[in-house]
Amino acid sequence: MTTEQVRANKPLPVVLRPVPDELLSSWLHRHATFYGVTEPMLISWLGLDIRRLRVLDGRIGLGQIARLVEMFRCDPTAIIGMTHTSLPAEVTSLVGKGRAVQLCRQCRKQHQATQAADAVLKSWVEGWRITCPLCGSPLSEAEGPRGSRDTIRDTSPFAKLWNKATAGEDIVNRHLRGAATPFASPTAVMRQLLILSWYRPDEPLEGYRKGWLLNELVPGFDTEALRVNPSISKGATAWIPLRLRVALVAGLAVAADDPIGTLTHLRPACRLFYRRRFDELALAALGCPCELSS
Repeated sequence: MTTEQVRANKPLPVVLRPVPDELLSSWLHRHATFYGVTEPMLISWLGLDIRRLRVLDGRIGLGQIARLVEMFRCDPTAIIGMTHTSLPAEVTSLVGKGRAVQLCRQCRKQHQATQAADAVLKSWVEGWRITCPLCGSPLSEAEGPRGSRDTIRDTSPFAKLWNKATAGEDIVNRHLRGAATPFASPTAVMRQLLILSWYRPDEPLEGYRKGWLLNELVPGFDTEALRVNPSISKGATAWIPLRLRVALVAGLAVAADDPIGTLTHLRPACRLFYRRRFDELALAALGCPCELSS
C-alpha cells in the first residue's frame, strides 16, 4: 500500500477473493499481508474505530460495513456473510473469540494451493462443530500433531460415538437453519449437560468426585474432563475442547431420543446449587413449561 494510496483514500487496486466460509477478520488480515502493512495500519486507514480486526467477526456496524464496501468494492451481504452477526444470541457463546483452535486439514490443503494458506474459516471458531461444513471431513485440533490422519475422529477418546456425535452436530445445524429439531434450543441442552452433577439419593457418597451431568449419558466423560485445566464450564456456556466436544454433541443426540425423559432423569443428579439454572435451561430447551420430577 503506497503513501499516495493512503492519502488519496481510494479503494484498493487489488482485492483478494475470499475462500468459502472465510472469516471477515481473516480476509482483511490477508489484505494487510498482501500490501505489506500491519493490522493496526490497515484498521487506521480504513477508519474502522476498533483495536483488532477480530472484533468485526461478531459485531459490525453499518458505518463499518459501508466503509468496507467502498474500499473493497464488494456487496454488503458478502461482508455480513463473513461474520457471525446473524447468529441468534443463544449461540454466540459457542463462537470462539480468540485464535482458531480447530481446523479442517483438507480445506487447509486447498487454501495452500490457492495461495490463501493463512485463511481462517468461520467453522474453525464454532464450538458445536466436529466436522467441516464444506467438505464434511472431521476437524482437527489446531495445535495437535500434524499427521495426515490427525483428525478428532481418530484422536478423541469418544470416537466410538462418532455417529451419535455427528447426529448431535446436525441437530444444532438444523436449528440454526430454522428447521424443526427435538429441542426449541439445542444449545440450552448442551449447557445443561455441562452443569456439575451430584450423587443420586439412592447412591452412596463413598467414592464421589466432581462430575458433570453429561457423564450420565456418556459414561467416561468425567474422567476425561477432569484432565482439562482450567476446568471446563459449569453450564455458563457450552464451549469445550474439540476432543471432548465429540462427547457433548453425542450426548445431545442421546437426549434428543427422549427429551422430557432425559431431562427428568438428569434433574436428580444436578447439584442443588444449580437446580434453578437447570430448570431455566429446561424451559429454554423444551420451549414450554414442563414438570420434571425430582
